[in-house]
Amino acid sequence: MRRKTEAKSRVLTGHVRPADPFELIKWLAHCQQDARKAVAELVQNSLDAGAKRIDLVRRREKGVLCLQILDDGEGVIPELPRASALEHVATHIGHSRKRNLTLQQRRELMVQGQFGIGILGFWCLGAHFAMRSARPGEEPWELHLRAEMPGYEVRPSRGRLSFASGTEVTVRELHESVVHLLGARRLGDYLALELRGQILEQKAHITIHDRVARGLAQKVFAVKPVMFPGRRLGPEQLVVLGHRPARLELYLVPAGDAALRVSFAAGGTLVLDDLVQLDPERLDGTAFASARFCGVVDFPDVEVSPGARRGVKHSEATVALVDALRTLLPDLDGELAAEQRRSDEEVEQRQIRKLRRAFLAVRSKAPEFELFAVRGAHPAADAVAERPAYSVPGELAPERPLAPNGPLPESDAAEEQVDDGPEALHLFPPGPLHHLAVTPERTRVELLGTRRLLAIPRDADRRRLRLPLPVAWRVLSGPGRIQPEGTEGIAGRFQADYMEGVSVIEASACDGERSVAGQAVVRTVLGNETSHPGLGIPAPAFVEDPSGDWRSRMRDGIWEVNRAHPDFREASTAERRQLRYLSSLLGKEIVSRTYPSPQTSRVLEQLVRLLAIVEQSLE
Repeated sequence: MRRKTEAKSRVLTGHVRPADPFELIKWLAHCQQDARKAVAELVQNSLDAGAKRIDLVRRREKGVLCLQILDDGEGVIPELPRASALEHVATHIGHSRKRNLTLQQRRELMVQGQFGIGILGFWCLGAHFAMRSARPGEEPWELHLRAEMPGYEVRPSRGRLSFASGTEVTVRELHESVVHLLGARRLGDYLALELRGQILEQKAHITIHDRVARGLAQKVFAVKPVMFPGRRLGPEQLVVLGHRPARLELYLVPAGDAALRVSFAAGGTLVLDDLVQLDPERLDGTAFASARFCGVVDFPDVEVSPGARRGVKHSEATVALVDALRTLLPDLDGELAAEQRRSDEEVEQRQIRKLRRAFLAVRSKAPEFELFAVRGAHPAADAVAERPAYSVPGELAPERPLAPNGPLPESDAAEEQVDDGPEALHLFPPGPLHHLAVTPERTRVELLGTRRLLAIPRDADRRRLRLPLPVAWRVLSGPGRIQPEGTEGIAGRFQADYMEGVSVIEASACDGERSVAGQAVVRTVLGNETSHPGLGIPAPAFVEDPSGDWRSRMRDGIWEVNRAHPDFREASTAERRQLRYLSSLLGKEIVSRTYPSPQTSRVLEQLVRLLAIVEQSLE
């Protein structure tokens, strides 16, 4: 019994305390090394005070660089006299009155500060800190602190504040190493992302005035919350078991960007640049890490790390949030798959348009090649991916008859003639009017039907003249009549008669003393004659046939391409490579049609295979 008493009497107890409190304060102050984050902490205090207008001013006072933050909030600790409030700030480092608010109160007031160390961030900005505070009808007071110094000073302030009620914070003697970070645009872009949630919630107006900037540097910058790119996804809230719901703002970006991330915020203030950092073990490798989503997840129930106010403490709340986030993954994966399908379809349509333009010269420069009779492809029964036929020169789309000699449909004629992309490369502008090109040059129209013609003025180098020139239309011979269409008159609408025949149409234009004319031939036929197939370039119908070794084939007038063939899959890794692969396939089909022979088909198949191998080696 005596031994137990003696052992107990030798146990020492007490409360942990720092040997030197100011050394602890210095440690806390030096934890914040990001100058822009220190400014965000001071702006955060203004937002916590309910400010609707906040001005940041960088200027020189008596040759010393200063940064000033002015707001129209309710002031520091509004229920206390100004002198007592400012003294409380200086003597309660590490204790924030905001911590006494309930979670619901903090959420309703959008209050973030809870550590009472926000003002210590001025150490990484400058050497001298001054805070002036006033309320309506009261004398303003000011607090002075100096970096690395334990003393403070609270005294009456001279003059009035910019606002009847509010706070003015001035950091003087800015460090040269941080001045470049405090320019209007650079600082504004940082605050726009860092405080995005609170700026949106409180509808605060934040403006940065840089009175030190010179030359063309931006001197005034309005801080606007960052707007995320991409398509907004739902829902807007995420249920977190045992906690308040998290606010979601997720966007799907059509093209991946390695710099895009879903960020994480606590009550409107950014604490993690990448949501995956919340729990890398469970979120890395998921849709959140795919660089296809951006936005922000805002969850106020987490505990923010107090040092630099970046990162969060691992807690039951973070575990519950990650569990809730993982329930979104099936929907996000589905969105990614759907977006990939849409992207593939867009690529395929672009490829079809480029193929069309690439093979336009075949009819004129190599008329010996026989093109395909196409009426608008109907997908094969076993085709997995259905594609409508693309209207091309000489193609017969449903309800759009063409002559076998291959004239353009109305919309295609306008597109091909108006599109003068290569002319943009000329050094000099087009010259004077030289000739008038009427398109389509030869076409058919059914009895009592109509056909639209275009007259395009061009110079001696066949470059289109952009200046509007009045065009006169007339029927030289044959049945029918024509009337100008549109304000510029370059279009004419031919109206067929009730009898068959061949009509010669003339369009003429004048440019000063120069007069030119062009002609077109329109044949009026019975309606059933216009239904015959014309010659043109078919659009591919992509078929999934993993077991087949064929690359492409013509079946019932439809050009089928096997997208499951290894060569197609390899070519699909780059859009330009895929276009060249499709061009090889289409060339193979045209040559096979022009020179039909089993031996020709086999040789061309081997040529396409060889080109696919060489294409990979060249890249």
